[in-house]
Amino acid sequence: MSDFATIHLHGTDLASRTTAAALRAEVIAASKAGLVTVNFSSVESVSESYADESFGVLADEFGLEWVTEHVRFEGIKPEVLRALAEAIYRRGQNGQIAA
Repeated sequence: MSDFATIHLHGTDLASRTTAAALRAEVIAASKAGLVTVNFSSVESVSESYADESFGVLADEFGLEWVTEHVRFEGIKPEVLRALAEAIYRRGQNGQIAA
């Protein structure tokens, strides 16, 4: 990967599965050009459903290794990172994430 893209999230509290699915699609499209940085600077919280629909499903579809190789988080608060990690973990516990 020789290029990168930055996605800036807007809003302080993200909760919509529809918005999360749109972010997931944007990350997938941007990853074709290289590394994707998702900027969470304005985000104070995310719901469990947002975390699951965005990065839980992304990890489910492509695998955890793909996510760690293609996506970086910038300006993310610890509680937001925890919510994303828990969503990915729950999918893994349910046997949904490919090794």
